[in-house]
Amino acid sequence: MAFTSQSAKLHILIVIRRPTGGIPPYLRYTYSKLDPSRYRLSIVCVHRPEAPLLIKQLAPLPVRYIEVAERNRDLFHRTRELLQKETFDLIHSQGLTAGVLSVLADPLGKVPHVLTLHELMRDNYFRGLHGGVKRQLLALFLTRIDRVVTVSEYARENLLDSLPISRRLKSRIVAILNGVDVQTLDAEAKRSFQDVRKKFGIDACSRCIGFFGRFMPVKGFDVLIEAVRLIVESTNEKNCVKILAVNDGCFIREYRDKIRSMGLSDYFIFPGFQPSISPILSQLDAVIVPSLSEACGLVPMEALAMGCPLISSDCGALREVTQGSPAHIVPVGNPECLANAIRLILHDPSTSKARALAYMPSARKRFDSCIAAEKLNAIFKDVLA
Repeated sequence: MAFTSQSAKLHILIVIRRPTGGIPPYLRYTYSKLDPSRYRLSIVCVHRPEAPLLIKQLAPLPVRYIEVAERNRDLFHRTRELLQKETFDLIHSQGLTAGVLSVLADPLGKVPHVLTLHELMRDNYFRGLHGGVKRQLLALFLTRIDRVVTVSEYARENLLDSLPISRRLKSRIVAILNGVDVQTLDAEAKRSFQDVRKKFGIDACSRCIGFFGRFMPVKGFDVLIEAVRLIVESTNEKNCVKILAVNDGCFIREYRDKIRSMGLSDYFIFPGFQPSISPILSQLDAVIVPSLSEACGLVPMEALAMGCPLISSDCGALREVTQGSPAHIVPVGNPECLANAIRLILHDPSTSKARALAYMPSARKRFDSCIAAEKLNAIFKDVLA
């Protein structure tokens, strides 16, 4: 179908295996910038309690939400059924598994297909006797997809280094750096404002630092726990810092047990999942992102765009995001350096805050999701043409 100004609304089928991590904010920030008079969406997604929030967050785009059970098989069958019974102009799969299942669901490639990769290819994916075969199969699946979009240049290089990519396929792999919707962040911060310190009982003498990643080893939460232990052991001040660990699921129970066994419970607060972090960001002394690996990182963008001081590891794409910013950069997996960066916030929070506020206009311009949406829209036009 040709993409012309006179054509009817284009119907996009969005396929999501796990609506977690960076996928929901990616869709919210990017798709909400697309023209609602040009697109309508059907989202087929594995069940998650927070997934229906997407319908509200993607407004004003018209959205239909279709939920399936947890298994890959259910997502495959429902996607295939939709493609057989309805007319779609485009498939936009989110993540590698969703991309593979979408290819299998449309074996003849009748519907143009764009895949956005939100993850990195890790070495443990290809271990064992069948690792080489798996690389070849994944590369073969990607040849069946019209465009592969990575969320950073680092993620694109990682993909090219990990799979035997042909020259023809390489030209179809495009990097579009993620972005954030500053207007939405501002509106949510005003609409949902709550005094964070009062709500969670944080006294004025404690510095409040936010962690917004999933509770997984790759997000560096173990490193953060060890850094807090080092700080506590080296100071006579009790409760000098509070880590506001905002999220739920994954290994949260194991981490809470570990914190309790180390006698650090007074230094961590777990408020659970929050639909928006923008009301919290402006009230923090810093945001901490100690990740061991990242494909992009929306939390650092959100922090910098809201004028919040940032402590970040120098892994992968985080270097790309924080380049030229006043973020405190620490080596990956190094609790001593992470503890030192936290101490800078503890001892001189006003300097870090002033630098963050000075950089905020540049961050808002650089990470504006309108840029990502415009580039994605151009890819849609190119594929449909």
